[in-house]
Amino acid sequence: MKPQSKFLLRAFLGTHAVFQYGMWLDEGYYDFRWMSDPWNWVIYFIYTSITFGIQFLLYRFVFNNFQPRALRGIMSFFFGFAIVILMLWGLYEVKRIS
Repeated sequence: MKPQSKFLLRAFLGTHAVFQYGMWLDEGYYDFRWMSDPWNWVIYFIYTSITFGIQFLLYRFVFNNFQPRALRGIMSFFFGFAIVILMLWGLYEVKRIS
């Protein structure tokens, strides 16, 4: 398997696991009842897609020359989540101010 394919698989599974846990905590009252509401799946898809897309862009363009490759994948994964958290915090602040 190519290194980029490995990263894509790991990033996808990692993003999925983190957001499953987050939805379990936030939407489901510590269970998986959140899965019965279709709107929660839309939100889940949006969060997962945006985060995975940012991670891929960071991996492909920003951290392209980092060695070793494992560091490249790890940095892309964590910085991707950091960017999404900052974006959500920014949206919260804009909503709170207006």
